[in-house]
Amino acid sequence: MAENQLSDAAAALQLQHSEERFRAAVDAIEGVLWTNNAEGKMVGEQPSWAALTGQSYDRYQGYGWADAVHPDDAQPTIEAWQAAVAISSTFVFEHRVRRHDGEYRIFAIRAIPIRNGDGSIREWVGVHRDIADRRATEIRLRQNAETFTNLVVSNPFGIYVIDADFRLAQVSRGAGKVFANVEPLAGRDFAEILRILWAEPFASEAIGRFRHTLASGEPYISTSTIEQRANVDEVEAYDWRTERIVLPDGRYGVVCYFYDLSERISYEEQLKALIADKELLAREIDHRVKNSLTIVGSLLSMQHKASESAETRAALAEAKSRVIAVARVHEQLHKSHQVGIVAFADYLRQLCHDLEFSLRRAGVELDFAADPVDLPAEQAMTLAIVVNELVTNAYKHGGAAGANKITVRLAQHGNELHLTVADDGTGLPATAVATSPGLGFRLIESLSKQLSAKLIMPKPGGPAQFGLILPYAPAATAAD
Repeated sequence: MAENQLSDAAAALQLQHSEERFRAAVDAIEGVLWTNNAEGKMVGEQPSWAALTGQSYDRYQGYGWADAVHPDDAQPTIEAWQAAVAISSTFVFEHRVRRHDGEYRIFAIRAIPIRNGDGSIREWVGVHRDIADRRATEIRLRQNAETFTNLVVSNPFGIYVIDADFRLAQVSRGAGKVFANVEPLAGRDFAEILRILWAEPFASEAIGRFRHTLASGEPYISTSTIEQRANVDEVEAYDWRTERIVLPDGRYGVVCYFYDLSERISYEEQLKALIADKELLAREIDHRVKNSLTIVGSLLSMQHKASESAETRAALAEAKSRVIAVARVHEQLHKSHQVGIVAFADYLRQLCHDLEFSLRRAGVELDFAADPVDLPAEQAMTLAIVVNELVTNAYKHGGAAGANKITVRLAQHGNELHLTVADDGTGLPATAVATSPGLGFRLIESLSKQLSAKLIMPKPGGPAQFGLILPYAPAATAAD
């Protein structure tokens, strides 16, 4: 009798330990344990279910537990549960349960029948496992995956993605031209695709680049790749780069961004041809303008010779010199290595030579020196007329005042140009500059303003030295 009692106590203790281990295992997976009788009804104490739902003992007995299930899920759950009980099969289901705090959470259910030795069902043991967070994560991952795919597929630029198995996963709309006529495409081994697209050895080199980025995470950048295609008779040029990324499935992949340089290179060649045509046209226009101005100068010269009035001849001579000064600018533009730019030192030397020849005066020499500077055509033309007026005045008035030398200097000082025109005569009368109504002086003042230049006039009664200080930037910058 005592032995039987000891045996029963040991068995009870063993059963208790077994149940504790079972409950600990359920708790370890964060599950809610419950039991039903053989008919599938909840009976007896269900502490885990009560803690989850807040239902009292009386409320969850039988099918009362269904009151804690979302109204839309309650009847489908009961029907599925009864069907499983009827055929004694494992019950797997998902539904929403109202927690004790009133929040509905998604639970995964798994229940199995516990059988007696004769095979009959003794009870059902089930576990509710909260999967709400997992479902939310899955939804976010699915949405992220859809967003990622849409961003790639609908992108007008060249993008494609290689997955962790080195298969082509996504291709953007902008990359469609590159992969045209390659079928099948999505999910195909990327090494096969590259060997279809490109001739060797570039195909193998590109495969190696992609595999290296996938394995090491080291990006690759090529700003200009020009290679022969294998599947079409074309040589194409690309700016492309690869980067390793984490794909929506959590594994590594490679994204390739590329820009087709072929069309750009073609457009650049067309643009160069258009620019060359434009430059040729500009030079031709300058040449024709120079010729036209030369004709005007010749007509003024003929009129000068035919005029009997000394005053008229002087006015015509000045007009001619101004026209020829402008014509010389267009001549320089026609010869210039850069359209719209004048090598002004060379131009100025020629202008002074022309003036020295046309205004020659016995015993007067012209001393010229200029730093090599390039000027835009408009600035050069304006400054040329100023120089023409100053040198003409120096010959006319300086020569009359006993000058032996006329000096012309053009020097660059940082961001400024300094122009000086002077003669070594006795100087102008004290009132000559201030009160002169001559066109030449008015023209010089007006053009100086156009050049944003500071005009330095001779001091009253002092040496006849005129200066001009104007802002200067290299011609290329000025052209921009």
